[in-house]
Amino acid sequence: MQDKACHTEEQNGGYEFLDFGALKDNKGTLIGPCLIALIVLYCSLVESHSIPPYQWAVLLSVTLLSAVVFGRLSSAKTRFKGDTALVYLTYLAVSIALFHPTITNIFRSDYWYILKLFQGVEGFSLEDLKRLSLFELFGDMRFQPLAHLMMYFRHLLLADNIILYHLLNIAVHALTGLMVFALLARVIRNYAFAFIFGLIFIGLPSQFDTVVWTYHIYIMSGAILLLAAVLLAIRFADTGKSSYMAFSGLFSLASILLYEPAIVAPVALFCITFLALRLEGNNLQKGLIVKAAICVVTVYLLYILVTLYGYSLVKDTHKMATGDLLSAENIGRTIKGMWVNIYGSLLLKNIGIAAQTKIVHIVYMSPPEGVFSELQNILKLIVASFLVVLIRPVKGWRLIVLIIVGLGLSYLSIISLGRVYSNTLEYLISQPRYLYFPNAALTVAAGALLWKSFNRETLRPVMLAALGAVFFWNAHNVLIANNSVDKHMAFLDDPYYAIRSFTKENPSAKVKMDYNPFNGGRFYLGADIALDLMLGDRLTKFPTRATHIYTKDNRIIKNPAYAKGAASPLLKDFTVSWIYRPFKVAPPWKDVEIVGSKDNFPRVLLTIGGQIKVELKNEATGKIELYKLRHPYLLEKMNFFARRNDGWAEMIVSRSGDQLCFYFNGELLDRTVIGSGPYSNWQADGKELIGSHFIGYGGASYIADLFIEPELTGSKCSLTKRIDK
Repeated sequence: MQDKACHTEEQNGGYEFLDFGALKDNKGTLIGPCLIALIVLYCSLVESHSIPPYQWAVLLSVTLLSAVVFGRLSSAKTRFKGDTALVYLTYLAVSIALFHPTITNIFRSDYWYILKLFQGVEGFSLEDLKRLSLFELFGDMRFQPLAHLMMYFRHLLLADNIILYHLLNIAVHALTGLMVFALLARVIRNYAFAFIFGLIFIGLPSQFDTVVWTYHIYIMSGAILLLAAVLLAIRFADTGKSSYMAFSGLFSLASILLYEPAIVAPVALFCITFLALRLEGNNLQKGLIVKAAICVVTVYLLYILVTLYGYSLVKDTHKMATGDLLSAENIGRTIKGMWVNIYGSLLLKNIGIAAQTKIVHIVYMSPPEGVFSELQNILKLIVASFLVVLIRPVKGWRLIVLIIVGLGLSYLSIISLGRVYSNTLEYLISQPRYLYFPNAALTVAAGALLWKSFNRETLRPVMLAALGAVFFWNAHNVLIANNSVDKHMAFLDDPYYAIRSFTKENPSAKVKMDYNPFNGGRFYLGADIALDLMLGDRLTKFPTRATHIYTKDNRIIKNPAYAKGAASPLLKDFTVSWIYRPFKVAPPWKDVEIVGSKDNFPRVLLTIGGQIKVELKNEATGKIELYKLRHPYLLEKMNFFARRNDGWAEMIVSRSGDQLCFYFNGELLDRTVIGSGPYSNWQADGKELIGSHFIGYGGASYIADLFIEPELTGSKCSLTKRIDK
């Protein structure tokens, strides 16, 4: 299995159909007209305004660039070290072209949770490392130590430079494409054909949001490690060098510690090594088999040790039982979810048929509907069917390719097993991040299975046209999806960039937003504190501290209520509102701070015992006065939640004079009389005013749309229809 075997013209298939000096004598000249015809046909079938004109130009440019690079790889008689760099730079250029619409989008969803977590870490003590390693899964804490540690070091390196975060994700995505290319090139021993499939992987729309949602860099990194581990296992069989197998095992362990669904990878690596040794024809050298087995056993022993330690940290809050996951009902739903994902996501979405896309706090891409009702979909199905018919097993590699497919599907099935239990089947089949590694594994397999047919001279031009069309259609859909995300993120991006620009030009300015842009639950996982965390002390929630107001029509105006920054030291009336969802497997496991802290009063907490606590600091005596209000989490009549379609309930704590009231879904649930005070006012502001409201059971975020109105003078605790106790 010498690598030099792939350097010959014969192994490249003996074709030079993009060597422009040989065009007139080669049947490959058909590829240009075929590809152009398909592109023109496609453009005539889709709406002309689906993407802006400049993006059509970008899309055509990267398609042409890819064709030129393919021509370079296919016409060269020898391989050069620079070819790998050329492939990566091409993938990087294509990735930037496809994902550029969202490159300035500020962070979203779960990132606000970890950013608040990161701000509480002051060093690298064992306690700090444990805090970073623990986070929530299915309402339980899980021990996934490398994921958040990776993101923490990224945070230290890049701070809050949004563009660099996106560029890093794009670069890592291009590197995954390079690993797809490298692994496939090793299997089929052909750079040019492998280049096509790495390119196709870059533009698969079913996974696009894994790149856009910068939180999920650990999923992409895990995919790279898994692909590298497989490649190194094959290299171990080639050379017998123990270092290859050692690094293969190390990479597989790291991928598991990044994301648990990779748990079967070490077993797959052993099987691949065994088969590759047999393919090598060295009569299964016992020494190499033993080394591979020792490596796999060591990986699992290390993982077990790390996991046992992790379990010791989470056992007190860990509620998910293995019996629940492996119940007949859950397994049945998992099988259904797998089938829908294989057919609807790994096939339909990935051949260019547009998914049903919904954007709330995250992106939901459900399988396409009405597949057979649109002409362009019929065209795509014909192209996909044509490629499927051409599948042929790769001589000697069929079992290895099958194991790579199995590794990808096992990854998806393990995710499915947990997610259909903790969420819904609809959620499982709509999440792009779950498809990232399965897509990579199946792309490698697809290239290997089509290689034999591609070697038939009469089929090459038509196959290139079909594969080029699949890339073009998918790339078009990725651009549409990124444009949609960019549009939906405007409600965060516009005020962020406007206020950041204004405060840079006016260093002494402090801005208050006079509206809550997060109504409707959009991006509710932490987006309510997004601008506070990003802009820090340049934002204020106190009218008397704001020099300027950011208005609903995206203007920044002078604040007539500004009193030279002098906020009253004494508490006036106030309203604190938020929405809350008691997730079925994830109730709070400790008191949750909404606003305030042990050193910052008033302090409002949601408790696990069915109460709202309000702590006020008496300015005259220095004592902390505690008042309790009843909330309905433990009530039997939970039908109040039905008033919100998404299952969230609105909660409001309001002070009016000596009255302290709690409203639940607009109705007065409880109220109490407080002392005469005087009480200390909030001294902290912006992100310092925010409590740990993102902490729910297992660290989950179940408090959202936090809105604070301090220093009110007209607040009233009116007695409306009261909810029965």
